[in-house]
Amino acid sequence: MERWLAIEDQSAVARSRFFELIQIAAPVCHEAPVWTLGPFPYFVAPTLPPPEVLRQWREIVVKEFPAAQPGEYVFTHEPLGMPFGRAGARRGDRMVPAEALPATGLADDEVRAGLRSDEAASAPPAALGGKPTYKQLVQLASVEYEAGPQRRFVLRRNGEEVPITASAVRTCPVGFSAIESTYSYVHLLPNSVFATLPLLASVSEPELTMVLANEVSHVVLGHAHLFDASILINPLSPIGNLLGMAKNRETDRFPLPEKELIDADKLTLWLLKPYRLGPVEYLAFLQRMDGLSDPTMKASYVRTRPLTPKRAAALQASVKLYGDGRKLYHPKGMTLEKLHEVTSAGIALHLPGSARHALSPPPRSSYATVAQLDLVPVRTEGRDRFAHYLTLPAPKAFLVYANGDWRFWSGSNAMTLGLDSCQAARRSCWLYAVDNEVVWQADVAQRIGSKEALGTLPTAKQ
Repeated sequence: MERWLAIEDQSAVARSRFFELIQIAAPVCHEAPVWTLGPFPYFVAPTLPPPEVLRQWREIVVKEFPAAQPGEYVFTHEPLGMPFGRAGARRGDRMVPAEALPATGLADDEVRAGLRSDEAASAPPAALGGKPTYKQLVQLASVEYEAGPQRRFVLRRNGEEVPITASAVRTCPVGFSAIESTYSYVHLLPNSVFATLPLLASVSEPELTMVLANEVSHVVLGHAHLFDASILINPLSPIGNLLGMAKNRETDRFPLPEKELIDADKLTLWLLKPYRLGPVEYLAFLQRMDGLSDPTMKASYVRTRPLTPKRAAALQASVKLYGDGRKLYHPKGMTLEKLHEVTSAGIALHLPGSARHALSPPPRSSYATVAQLDLVPVRTEGRDRFAHYLTLPAPKAFLVYANGDWRFWSGSNAMTLGLDSCQAARRSCWLYAVDNEVVWQADVAQRIGSKEALGTLPTAKQ
């Protein structure tokens, strides 16, 4: 259970950031943008699905969210930045349609159960036994959403029913998944981006944005190849041995060609503009990742996105151009007007830094600093999760339980959502940190364990 929750914590922020980026990139998609409500929450099927992985997933969801009923969609994580999140949905909410959904409204488990979305993405439905691919279904949905891009739903929360209206948004038709691995790297398939959990756990929030912006750029520019010509080279030849040293041996794929890496960097920098991340920060991140390279490692980020001398030189030129006049190079085949649309689309979003807590946070305590992980009153593995929490964007809140458990929440209602969750579960918990400030008190009487307690103490400035 705790392992599953840790995966959700790591990947939820990445999914949100990726969803922002495919909205920003919509003006320059090589395929027509689509209207979407984003990834649907988990659907509680009336019966247990046959595959063992799906069976385990359903059992975990039902155990973690005992109020969930068959036929309901359950938000297993906070839908940050998604249309449902903007409409008011929270983690733990169950959702039912208030009106007929288009036939393309798929649940995540249905996609996992066999709707192929990668190699078969361009195959006709008949080739898949009558089942269209997820990509095809999303594209079909875009026509209906464009005519009326709003859908009404009812959220079931703590015995109440909350009506919401979710508005579809235009995005590039690209999917994102967080995957299990021992190694830190990213991987592309047509219209799909995969990032390993160790990579998501090892990068800061700005670095995560840079990684995902670069992957979106590769997909938009058509760099996701199913066939790699280098596999035709005899691996026992001198050239084959040399190439094999660069191969990501977990995916059995070679890095993208140097020209594609350089072309994607140019678009990446345009996608990063709304986040106030420029060529200097981007090059510094790639240099940091390059410094972590190990020739003996089976798989790594550098094996998929190497910082070659020519790529580094091209980025140094971008650093100089941007420093001289805040200008960026144009990616090949894209007009200046389209690139300005990309920047405008990003500015129109509520990007990190603009969000604030709905209630004023309590003042910082003198108990500890956030760097003193050994003082966090949780079990050892919880201290590792607190270190990860510190890399996430604000607003956020970290809560500790009387028995040493922990949970953290994101969004403008992070503090109250966490405290309400404790109360609903009849468990004692307190705020330990809000954003990157410790608010925990050694004296139990001064700790914040309820929404009401938030209003009894002096407040900190936001």
